[in-house]
Amino acid sequence: MSSGCAKIDAFLFDANPDGTPLHSSAPQTVQNQQAAPVSHTPSIDDGKTNDELRAQNDAMKQELKAAEDELARLQKISHKALPAMLEPHDRLWARISFKSGQTSVEPKTRKVLTAIAGKFLAHPGKMHLEIRGYSDDEPIGGYKHSHKPRHNLKSLQALTQARADAVAAVMIDAGIPQTLVHATGMGATGFISDNNTAEGRSKNRRVDIHLVTDDDTAG
Repeated sequence: MSSGCAKIDAFLFDANPDGTPLHSSAPQTVQNQQAAPVSHTPSIDDGKTNDELRAQNDAMKQELKAAEDELARLQKISHKALPAMLEPHDRLWARISFKSGQTSVEPKTRKVLTAIAGKFLAHPGKMHLEIRGYSDDEPIGGYKHSHKPRHNLKSLQALTQARADAVAAVMIDAGIPQTLVHATGMGATGFISDNNTAEGRSKNRRVDIHLVTDDDTAG
């Protein structure tokens, strides 16, 4: 008995989940601000007394000091933000649901995955795909080990690896270099819903495709 993925839960073709373009990390940038120029220079003959001129001069010095302090603060923020911009970014891009015990990919799902692969190939850049398989917490053969599984796999980790490998194979067949596709079985971890309900377990049986920006600083 063989049937494949139930459905593609959610996917974004032209943008990351945060709405930014596919290959844009959209870092928050801070622009340095220069102190505003003084509008005019007071003169002794503008009718003001020496006390008034001194007070005005002191006020201008305070404003200039405040502007310099603000500039220094913004420069510190800018320097701190730079390492964060260089860090690798990991974004969930697509999610594929699986029925209980299933590891294969249906033709309809394959078509959608092929389209996703096409979008990836259309935006070449320093990115790769992390494909991570997950299961619910139901043991192989059921909670009471009362039924025969549809496969010969002995563990949930092996089951999730098979699911991740199946999705990865579709992406590679669609033209993505094998070196850019990493498949990992995560086993019964990373739950996104309650395993006490059939609906919750259905959501937990999935393969997530992540877009990962490669770190230029890596050796």
